[in-house]
Amino acid sequence: MNYLNAENYQALNEKLSLSFSEKFGAPLKVRAFENFMFAGYDLCFGLLQFLSHRPKIGIVRAGSSLQEYLLPHFYRLQTPLVFKKENENFAQFIFQFDHEFNFVLWSSENEITGEILLSFEQRQEIHKSLAAKRIFSIEVKSKFTAQDVEIFKQSAYAVIVEAGTVFSKEQCLVFHSDKLKTPSLIGHYQNSLKAVSDYLTESNFKPSDNTALLKQTENSLLNYFNRYAVKPATLEDRFVLYSKTVAGTALKDELNLNSSQAFAPSELPSWIVDAIPAWWPEAKSSELMMGLLVIDLKALDEKSLQKIQEIHERLTTQSTWSIS
Repeated sequence: MNYLNAENYQALNEKLSLSFSEKFGAPLKVRAFENFMFAGYDLCFGLLQFLSHRPKIGIVRAGSSLQEYLLPHFYRLQTPLVFKKENENFAQFIFQFDHEFNFVLWSSENEITGEILLSFEQRQEIHKSLAAKRIFSIEVKSKFTAQDVEIFKQSAYAVIVEAGTVFSKEQCLVFHSDKLKTPSLIGHYQNSLKAVSDYLTESNFKPSDNTALLKQTENSLLNYFNRYAVKPATLEDRFVLYSKTVAGTALKDELNLNSSQAFAPSELPSWIVDAIPAWWPEAKSSELMMGLLVIDLKALDEKSLQKIQEIHERLTTQSTWSIS
């Protein structure tokens, strides 16, 4: 495998920082990783080592599987953890933190569906409240946007992890300010990070126009957000379907979609599906996990939307039977 060395890794991060600073018109620092698990480990344990006099951390489990991935590592090192309770608001959660707290790890959206868990104003308040206590605020979300730049203007302790989506995890970018001086622990042990290097090209910075297609997905009877939740205004990268009669895996197979184009929880081993409710309570519903399918919007067009409806009707008919 073609591993990076420390100098190449630093050079790549500097190029990314310069590119994003120019794009958003504000000074930004960026670090590149193969995936969000690499990023989470490097960031969290780098902070725990660099600020060893602050051994405590806060964990909000809702929204992302990153917290679940890191928990065994925290437990192994006997890291003092404080979890946010379901019936506890963020103000109450943050109020209890003392000077020994290092950082809080939390997510503002659902990793699978893209459902927004916290408004921009709520996110701003969380970052500001933690900055007032000099505690790093590590937020996990699928995509860094121009609006997020405003957070760094008010909170130097803010860190935003752009984790990607369930079908696009070959790269992860961590955005932060000059306040984060933690050296990378494992960044230079990654491969060449070609996917991240390609991200520097101009074409990847151009937003895609999927307005017409998004409108059609919103009107679909299979749209998950017409049944379970309110569609967030920022959801522009995926079509989330839910069916009571057809398994997501069956629909995915009929559409000939691969894992980089679609994600269906029903194709996962049971021990993985059973772990999802720890960070997504609604996933306790076996019906939801069976009938959910998330498709990358890049893999769709108007014809494929019609095809989805036709395949769904056919599979529903084939699976319906009665004894006369």
